[in-house]
Amino acid sequence: MSSISSEEELQGFYDSKPDAHLAQPPTLHQQHNVDSDCTQTKGLPPEIWSMIFSILEYEFRGATQSCLRWYAVTHVCRAWRNITLNDPLLWTDFVDPPPKAARELFTRSKDAPLILRLGSYPHHTDDTSFFCDYAVEHPERIRRLEIRRNGPFVNLLTKPAPLLESLLTTFDVEFPPDFLGGAAPQLKSVTCHGSLPLEASWLTNLTSLQCMKVYLEAPWLSNLTSLKFSSGWTDLGVGRLHVDMETILTALENMPLLQHLVLFPPYGVDTTPCKRSTPVHLRHLRNITVHFNFMVAMVTLFKHLRVDGIEKLEASWLSSSFVDPAVIETLCQFFATYYQGGDLYSWRQDGDLLALHRSFAEGNTPALTFRGYGPKSFAPFKTLLPRNMPRLLTVRLTAGSWRLRYPECDAIQELRIVSGYSSPVALKLPEIGVRASPPYPSLRRLHLELLSFEPKAKRIPLLRRWIARRHSKVELILQNCGLTAQDIEPLREVAHVVTM
Repeated sequence: MSSISSEEELQGFYDSKPDAHLAQPPTLHQQHNVDSDCTQTKGLPPEIWSMIFSILEYEFRGATQSCLRWYAVTHVCRAWRNITLNDPLLWTDFVDPPPKAARELFTRSKDAPLILRLGSYPHHTDDTSFFCDYAVEHPERIRRLEIRRNGPFVNLLTKPAPLLESLLTTFDVEFPPDFLGGAAPQLKSVTCHGSLPLEASWLTNLTSLQCMKVYLEAPWLSNLTSLKFSSGWTDLGVGRLHVDMETILTALENMPLLQHLVLFPPYGVDTTPCKRSTPVHLRHLRNITVHFNFMVAMVTLFKHLRVDGIEKLEASWLSSSFVDPAVIETLCQFFATYYQGGDLYSWRQDGDLLALHRSFAEGNTPALTFRGYGPKSFAPFKTLLPRNMPRLLTVRLTAGSWRLRYPECDAIQELRIVSGYSSPVALKLPEIGVRASPPYPSLRRLHLELLSFEPKAKRIPLLRRWIARRHSKVELILQNCGLTAQDIEPLREVAHVVTM
């Protein structure tokens, strides 16, 4: 194995000698496995190793030639090889396996539930086409099914699939009336880049849907808890060339269990005003993402929708030129009405992204987000979201010009200025007039991360003057800013300096 220098060579090696490295591994690797020293790991039980190997297999899943990298652990030592060969769950997901080795790998899965990708091979051969044949004859073993192209095998999938949990199609697949025998009781998630039928008993228990084409009056939509309309989606209802907001609201009204909604503008939009007298009440809806793009009329949704409590609201536009202040006002009013969580005190400004968090922690999900919208003033939010004034503001710098955001906001107690790149970005602070009030009058902590102070003779004195205008010392945190102790000394006169 050490002579194999690249994944391409490894692919060729496996394809040329499938029997040698799979069907007859002892003849090729016996001496290597005997000589390998695994004494350092013999104390771990096989169950732990199976868990470790399953994590490794999952990490490589979906990557180019992932199988080749994953199989490498089977040739480290005999103990590892025996563990992997005795655990069929490690051999149930096939991501472009070497064609000549596919049957042997499939055999190792034994009776475990399978993840199959049908139609993913550009050229069907006897070494790979058996996946389709097996799926047709044994759908009871399929846990996840991905259909990568429309082929004759789709019309042959007419037997029930009792274990099927997830279905994905990447093309406009035409499902036959008796698809899966009309029975897939565990099918909960469907991602469909084509269309789904109006009547389909195999979709009865569906709870999560991402789609391009859909019948909004389909009865099987009633159990959905998660719905994502892909960009440019279409309603397949009879006689509908355009979708109006009334139709969308009526469809949502028939999804009483909905918790998560992602909405793009449909392919054709009817901007006729909605005349509903009562709002659609979705008691469980907690998470809403709306991509307005350039369709301002979609804000009507928030004028005719009622929820019991919103946890996350995200709105996006193609650019700030498509943002109507009235839309922002409607979104903020909706959020202020139905948001029941704790106060939002952390705001992040990153170009045209404005995100509001309950707390500032790595990986924390924001409660309110505007993408493609970089407000120049904080004043409107002070009126629209009076109880959510930011105490912490994070600004990510890019290589272009930068100016202070919302300097008039007296609620901000901590300001974080960080580089938007993996390398330092020049810190640029504006000069403050002698009689002018300092920005962020309540500031107590200034955190600077991965910033460049070059030329130091200019920028360090400017930072010192910028901080000195305050009545009390602030805490200044310098993280990866490339400053020496001599550089920092003048700053200690006006701030409590912490270096990281």
